[in-house]
Amino acid sequence: AALTSRTDGEDPWFVERDPWSASPDAPAPSRKRGSAPSAVASAAVAAVGGKDDDPWSGNRDPWSASLQQDDRPSRCAGGKGRAVAPAAPGRGGRGLGDRASTAAPAQLHVDPDGGAGLSLLWLPGEGYQVVEIDAWPGQPSLTQGCVIRTIAGVRLDEPTTEEDVERRFASAFRDGAVLGIAPAPRSTPSAPSTAGPPSPPSSSVFQVWLKVDRAAGAGLTLVWIPAEGYLIEAIEQRPGQPQLQEGDVLRWVGDTCLSGFSVEAQADAALASSLRDGMSATAFRPAADPRSGDVVRASSARAEMAPLWLPSVAIGTWSWGNEDFGGSALGADRGRGALLEAFGAALDAGACLFDTAPTYGKGFAEVALGKCLASGRYALIATKYYPRGKDRDMAAAMIVMAQQSISRLRPAEGCLDLFQLHRVAEPPHSLEEQADGLAAVVRAGLARAVGVCNCSLEELRRIRARLWEAHGLALSTCQVELSLVRQLPCSSGLVAACRSMGVAVLAYSPLAMGRLSGRFDPFGGAGPRWGRDGSRTRPFGTGLDAEPPALARLLAALREVGQRHGKSCAQVALNWVLCQGAIPISGARSCIQAMENSGAMGWRLSPEEVALLTALGARGATSDTSTDEAAAATACRTAPRAPGSGGVRGHTDIVS
Repeated sequence: AALTSRTDGEDPWFVERDPWSASPDAPAPSRKRGSAPSAVASAAVAAVGGKDDDPWSGNRDPWSASLQQDDRPSRCAGGKGRAVAPAAPGRGGRGLGDRASTAAPAQLHVDPDGGAGLSLLWLPGEGYQVVEIDAWPGQPSLTQGCVIRTIAGVRLDEPTTEEDVERRFASAFRDGAVLGIAPAPRSTPSAPSTAGPPSPPSSSVFQVWLKVDRAAGAGLTLVWIPAEGYLIEAIEQRPGQPQLQEGDVLRWVGDTCLSGFSVEAQADAALASSLRDGMSATAFRPAADPRSGDVVRASSARAEMAPLWLPSVAIGTWSWGNEDFGGSALGADRGRGALLEAFGAALDAGACLFDTAPTYGKGFAEVALGKCLASGRYALIATKYYPRGKDRDMAAAMIVMAQQSISRLRPAEGCLDLFQLHRVAEPPHSLEEQADGLAAVVRAGLARAVGVCNCSLEELRRIRARLWEAHGLALSTCQVELSLVRQLPCSSGLVAACRSMGVAVLAYSPLAMGRLSGRFDPFGGAGPRWGRDGSRTRPFGTGLDAEPPALARLLAALREVGQRHGKSCAQVALNWVLCQGAIPISGARSCIQAMENSGAMGWRLSPEEVALLTALGARGATSDTSTDEAAAATACRTAPRAPGSGGVRGHTDIVS
C-alpha cells in the first residue's frame, strides 16, 4: 500500500479526489466541518487530501505562523500529524478494551420436521429480512427485522431475481449453517410531530459485509478516530453500502483492528491490507451515550443538519481563563505557552471537543482557544451564555453574547458548534423565554446546536419541549456537575432521562476539581486551591471533604483498579463517568494533562468495578441552597405560570 499526502459577561466563579470516489469524473463527496478524511482503495492508501519572552507579545507569539505550511497539522477529527504519545499498534487495539469488538457468528437452527421456523421477506440488494420467528426450533441468534446477508458463505445480496435468491438460499440451507446478519434497514424518517422530537437512536455493534468495486473502491469518505477506528462521513451511491449510514464507525475489517495506532498512516495501511469485496466488518452506531463507544451522537438543532459527532472525553478551559490561577502556577510565559501544546495533544488523541465560556477569565479563555484554532486543526467548540440581571431581552442578549464569542474564538466556519445556557435565569425571565433565546441564536446562524447547563430535569424538559413545539429545534446537550463524589445526576434519574430523550450529558468537574487525581492527601490538609492568593477552596467536588477516611478509601480503590488496567487514578475516575453515560469535561493546561485525560478513552470498567467505586463515592448534594429552599424552588417551578412570567426561582441545580 502506498501513502501520500495532499497537498462580555461577569465571571460567576471569580466575583478532493479520493480513491473511494466512483470515478475520476465523479464529483467529490461533500465533507462536513472541513475535515480532511483519509481514503483507502483495495490496493493503495491515499490521505486525500526564547522562552523568557512574553508569548503574547508581538515579537514572540507562539500562536503565530511559525511552522512551515507542510508541517501544520490538518483539520481532521482525531488529528493528523505528529503523535505525542505513541501507542503500540496491534490487533488487540486500544480502541476496544473491554467492549464487545466483534459480532458473534449466527448459526441457523433447522429441525428435520419443523424446518427453521422463519418467515422471510426478500429485500433486493440486501438479502432476506426476518419477518417472524416461530418458537420451534427457535433462532436465538436472530431478531425480527434483521437481514440475512449470507448463509454458509453464499451471498444473498447479489441476486437480481427472487428465483435466484431462493435457489441460493436452498443450496446452503442446513442445520448449523453460519449466517451473516445485518441490522434492520433504516426506515424513512417521519415528519416532525408536535408531540416531541423523534426518538433517539440506540448504540449498537453489528456486523456488515463491505462492497468494494474494482473501479469505484468502497465509496466511503472516512475520518480517523484514534480510540475507535474510522467514522463514515459520507457514502457514495457506487458501489453503495446498504448496511451502513453516515456516522457509523468501522472498528474491524476482517480480523484487523482499526484502532490503537499511534498515527493515522498506520491505521490506513491496516485498512488497505484487509479491504476487499465481501469482507466482513464490525461497525458501531453511536448514540447520545458514551457507554458503548468513544464517539457520541449529539443532534444538531435543525433536523436537516448533520449531527455533532462528539468524542467521549472533552477538554475544559475554565483554568485557561484564570490568569492568576493558570498563569502564575507555571509562570506567565510557560503557563500560557503550554496551552497550544495541550490543544495539539488533545487533538492527536481524538479529544476534539473544547468547552469554554465568556465568563472564564472575562473572555481570556475564549481568546486563548481562538489562538489555538488559528492552527487550522479540526475541533468542536462549545461555549455559553451566562444570564445577567441587566439582560431584559433574552434573545437579543444571547445573540450579542454569541457574536462576541465568535469574535474571540474565530471558528473556521463563522459559527459555534454548541451554544449553551450557562444556568437558568432568575425571574422575570421564564424558561420558555430562555428557550426562545436559544432558538434565536440558531436562526441567526450563530450555532449548530444548543444545550443547557445546571438545570433540573423538569427545567430541561420544559426548555426542550418549547424548542421543539415552538421552533422545531432539538435540544442537544445537558451539562451538570458529575463525579464519583457527586453522583446526584445519576441517582436523581437525570442522566437516564437525558439518554432516553437523546440528549447527550456533559459532566463538568469529573475529577472533583483534582481531588480524584490522587495528587492530594486527604489527611494532609492540602487540596485544590484557587483565587488570587490561593486561599480559597475550589467550589465543586466537595462531597467527601468532611470525611477524609472515606475519601482515602475511594482513592485507594481507584489506585487498585487502575493497576489492573494500567491506568492512573484520574483515568479510572473519568472512565467511571463514561460508564454512567456522560462525557467528562476535564481541564488540561499542559500536554501531559491532555494526554492523561485522553487515556480514559478506548476501554471501559467492568460492571463489578463500577459498582465498587459507586459504593465508595458520595451521592453529593445540591449547591448553594438548603433542603427547604430546594423544595420551595421545585414547587414554584412545577406550578403553572402565566405566559411570559418567570415565577420564583430558587437554585439552578435542584435535581441535577
